[in-house]
Amino acid sequence: MGMGKGANLEEMKLKEIKNGRLAMVAMVGFFAQHAATAKSPLEALGEHLGNPWGANFGTNGISIPF
Repeated sequence: MGMGKGANLEEMKLKEIKNGRLAMVAMVGFFAQHAATAKSPLEALGEHLGNPWGANFGTNGISIPF
């Protein structure tokens, strides 16, 4: 397919590293969510989809301290 040849190879390497870093930040968010709410990301999503105004970051009692 020719996607890994020449100068394009360095650009593709950089894009892959940035994508990996973004995935690591997303995992930190998943861990923080579980630590704060004791729910998995899918449980929290299901609860939010069922009641979007009642189950969000402002109503969980931990994200906003006041």
